[in-house]
Amino acid sequence: MRFRSWAGREMPVVLPAIAGGVGGTVDIAWLVVAGRLVLAGVFLVSGAAKLADLRGSREAARAFGVPAALAGVVGTALPLAELAIAAMLLPAASVHWGALGAIILLIIFALAIVIALVRGRRPQCNCFGQLHSAPVGWKTLARNLALAAIAGFLLVAGTVSSPSLVAWTGGLTIGESISLGLAAISLAAAATLGWLQGPGKVVS
Repeated sequence: MRFRSWAGREMPVVLPAIAGGVGGTVDIAWLVVAGRLVLAGVFLVSGAAKLADLRGSREAARAFGVPAALAGVVGTALPLAELAIAAMLLPAASVHWGALGAIILLIIFALAIVIALVRGRRPQCNCFGQLHSAPVGWKTLARNLALAAIAGFLLVAGTVSSPSLVAWTGGLTIGESISLGLAAISLAAAATLGWLQGPGKVVS
């Protein structure tokens, strides 16, 4: 396994394989790929849902204390930023920046949630637009921190050589590549959000 430094040079790095299954191992590079898919899926679904409900996104910004004069800009810029982060998590070359952007956004979300809860307010999250919205709570905070932990893992381990999710589709047509990518990301997002919410619950 090799490590690509900031200078662009590839250097060997010793990273132990993680035990998985019976007598098998899971290469850390594939954990990086799984983390990228999870985060990309969550940010894709979140950004697309907010973009389809800009009014709700702007109202949510105001509910969290953003001044009315800036709520429109924030409510529009947020889903665009989330979609940009999802896109940066796909090519191996931009994973670091995608993970960094994800951590920054998730920390901002977490701080906004804590401030609201401490003040006794529970504004609508609008985390996933019209797909589902509910008042924020400590579970919302826990979900954001769990995603931030994944982003932190990618920030540290994402420099490990791992397959480019874009390069994988090199032999497919454009339509096939898009379909495969959306299917993989959607499955990853659905599985992750279901796990974070627990069985029988909906995304909030």
